[in-house]
Amino acid sequence: MLSPLSTLSYALLVFELVSATQIPPETKRDLTNGERLARGFPVKNPDRRFNATQTHAAKSKRSGSPGVAYIRASPVAPSKAKRASTPFDSVSYVCKPGSFYSLCNDPSQARQFTYSGTGTGMMLVDNAYSSYHVCSMIWDTDTTPYNMEDGQGQAHTSTCFGLTSTSSQTYAAAHGSFDQLPIFNVPSSGLGEMTFTFYNADGTQTDDGRWFVFSTPYSSNYLGGAIDPADLGASSTAELTLTLVSSAT
Repeated sequence: MLSPLSTLSYALLVFELVSATQIPPETKRDLTNGERLARGFPVKNPDRRFNATQTHAAKSKRSGSPGVAYIRASPVAPSKAKRASTPFDSVSYVCKPGSFYSLCNDPSQARQFTYSGTGTGMMLVDNAYSSYHVCSMIWDTDTTPYNMEDGQGQAHTSTCFGLTSTSSQTYAAAHGSFDQLPIFNVPSSGLGEMTFTFYNADGTQTDDGRWFVFSTPYSSNYLGGAIDPADLGASSTAELTLTLVSSAT
């Protein structure tokens, strides 16, 4: 039978062992823009000034000159119902009534863009904000670091689109970044269907991402990108085809 002194010594030893054990901290990540809006927080808009010592121009696979265009959106499966036109069931244009790019049926609200060239990995400038570039930003995700799909082709991360004062980004820097710039794939003619690339944190890239218009209880008619519409966490979605056009009419 242990004496009171022995019992106390044993208890102190156990306490020291437990105290010396390192409990790993809980992994934390930044809130996505979807989560921020849902909680009433201001959105996260990247606004990092260009620093020539930290980044270099992306070596885009360019085969043409810069050009100017509007972006027209067409539903992949347009509705046949006779009701008021919305971006979910009729032709619309990329506009920017708020923090993020949205879809508007009114052509007068369409934004005009300058693309950096034709080919893959191009950048876009919103001509209303000539010192800012268009970028994708994380909208919703269930994984950190950010991968739109993993090695098994499973979908995880979705994006919205906004503006950044960062003027350049390498492909290497884009991988897994919250905001990505050299993502737009422009047809050789400069006008026509435009797709996007997402640079995954694991070093791969997703070239078959899909465009969507989506709405939530706290957002309306946003432009999004994802592999699967469920990854947007939205109350309503519709897949789109985006086309660069010379005029919005």
